[in-house]
Amino acid sequence: MPKPLNSQSQKQIASLINYFERERDNGGPLLPITCVRERVADALRVSTGTVSKISQKVKNNITLDSPKKKRSYAKRVTNQNNLDIGSIRNTIYELYEKRKPVNLETIFKELRNRQLFEGCKSSLHTLLQDIGFKWCKSNPQKGLMELSDIAFKRIQFLKTYHQIKKDSIFNFVYLDETCISQNGALGHPWQDSIKKTTKTDEQRYIILHAGNRNGFIPGAEFVFSSNGDYHGEMDQNIFLDWFENQLLKNLEEPSVIIMDYAPYHSTLVEKIPTSESTKTVLKEWLTKHELSFEDTMLKSELFQIVARNKPEKRYAVDQMAEQYGHRVLHLPPYHRIFNPNELIWGVAKNYYNWDAGQEYTMKSYLDKWKESLSTITPLHWMNAIKYTEEEIDKWWNREQAFDRLGIHNLIADTNTDSDSESESD
Repeated sequence: MPKPLNSQSQKQIASLINYFERERDNGGPLLPITCVRERVADALRVSTGTVSKISQKVKNNITLDSPKKKRSYAKRVTNQNNLDIGSIRNTIYELYEKRKPVNLETIFKELRNRQLFEGCKSSLHTLLQDIGFKWCKSNPQKGLMELSDIAFKRIQFLKTYHQIKKDSIFNFVYLDETCISQNGALGHPWQDSIKKTTKTDEQRYIILHAGNRNGFIPGAEFVFSSNGDYHGEMDQNIFLDWFENQLLKNLEEPSVIIMDYAPYHSTLVEKIPTSESTKTVLKEWLTKHELSFEDTMLKSELFQIVARNKPEKRYAVDQMAEQYGHRVLHLPPYHRIFNPNELIWGVAKNYYNWDAGQEYTMKSYLDKWKESLSTITPLHWMNAIKYTEEEIDKWWNREQAFDRLGIHNLIADTNTDSDSESESD
């Protein structure tokens, strides 16, 4: 009796059946019959490199063994895709509110009790640093502290958001990206530098979209093919073209567009020299801004003049939006909880993932994704926005309460620049 085939072998047979049926319908080979390795790779949905390696082994009479199983190690749980970062940050601040010790031990126990984290303490230590906290070594009593730049950006966002909402001049529009593949919808691996991109032959698509209380903005969906290198493939030129031609031109009323600090969202109108810039660049910038300097000055002296006179950062998206009568409001780093798109994507992904992994063509997957988006109604958006606004109100009330009570020792005295959700997603 033949040995039962495993699932991988069954999938390869299904791929061969599909390929031969396509050749039958085509009335002949899909690729020239002389392209043997290419035809095998196409039929089995593997890379030509894999086919070539196996072919070489057969020619050299090398036994085709199964790959050795890697030794199992406990995985470090630091991937934000699988964690509710907003709830983790909320938990830490609730500990401050209750005047409880905010150290690794108490945070670890609290997160475990709330089922928000399953990793070890070492993983948690790394994760907290990755999302904008630091450990105060000089004063252990202070325990964990949040980087001042992130705290400042959060306060500025909350204050601006409430002021805009109070004025009622603009309509809020929320922008975000997600990713899909044949094995299911993914998270935001292109946004956060702390995340590692997984190399794969699997075809993926980055989805860029925006919406408001009325639903998705008509004509704003953008599907971008990717092979896994998100940072390299989604760049500022692609984004800015979409931003102007598919979003701004489709907004029917003055809007405030809320987005994160992903690198390609944060292109500067004018690049300001840094300490790494050459003397020539520093001199050109000083001359352009009519700031006096001496040719005999050292590089460090030139940079000090730049540092004293550098203007406030100005982003290309801000300038472009204003030309169309809109505004941009940037989310504070690591605060996607302030964007209802996170909830909207969750609904769409649940629908899309229902039968992900089936033997479909990529067109079928894209059709399935469009079908998933069609299930999102204005009611979904209104509920998601309501939940997000409640979170924003909670954080704004918390910031004001902390200020009244004089609770400031949870902010680290540092000037870390966290513009790009390096966060890097």
